[in-house]
Amino acid sequence: MRIPGKEKVSLGRKKYLLKIALEGLVPKEVLYGKKIGFSVPYGYWLRTSLRDLFFDSLDGFNKSYPGLLNNNYILNLYEEHISRKRDRSFILWKILNFILWAKIYNIKF
Repeated sequence: MRIPGKEKVSLGRKKYLLKIALEGLVPKEVLYGKKIGFSVPYGYWLRTSLRDLFFDSLDGFNKSYPGLLNNNYILNLYEEHISRKRDRSFILWKILNFILWAKIYNIKF
């Protein structure tokens, strides 16, 4: 923290000192390679370990708020996802989060 900012960055290269310190410990292709991210496997989770949570939550939500969500549409999305016709993980994950948010915070519609 006591190192001046201009010494932490060399010629616009961020994390310069960190990378110098890790040379020899971390492979160069990792240390100096292109930045990559990682994705969260919620598509897989929705097909496996979160399947019961998804349907239990959807059923509970539909009982508490009948007609608010288009249940048939959501079930069709889920079927497409399970059958791998289309990756519907993004929207299904958002639906699950919406339902859980409404339940946790006791939202009234």
